Amino acid sequence: MGVTVQNIIQTIQGSISVAKAKAQDVPAPIILLGARNKSGLSAREIAKEIIIRQQEAGAPIGPLPDGSESITEKMEVIRVQVLIEHLMKNAKITVVVPAGISLTATGANSGGPVIVKGLTDRFVTAQGIIQ
Repeated sequence: MGVTVQNIIQTIQGSISVAKAKAQDVPAPIILLGARNKSGLSAREIAKEIIIRQQEAGAPIGPLPDGSESITEKMEVIRVQVLIEHLMKNAKITVVVPAGISLTATGANSGGPVIVKGLTDRFVTAQGIIQ
């Protein structure tokens, strides 16, 4: 069976549908606990993982036959460095806290302790950074 235009179109459409797959929602407590344990992005670690995956796919890795460093592996590191730099400089992260979150506050005044219970009355947004 030869390569047809229809096969190429199906392959491209399949790749696009995989790229569009929605990430699963992560519960807020997991995010709060997990965020503290993340080390941050590392271009070298990401490139290393890509190179390992390339080897799993059958691509040769390591020094060239003459002993010099692989330009392909160097380029992978550069590619990931540029990607991370771009994300860190340009990515926008917005966090939204919805209205209707219950709250309890305590304090005191000249009459003694004060306890307040209520709900947030508006959406609140905050910004973040990728590290």
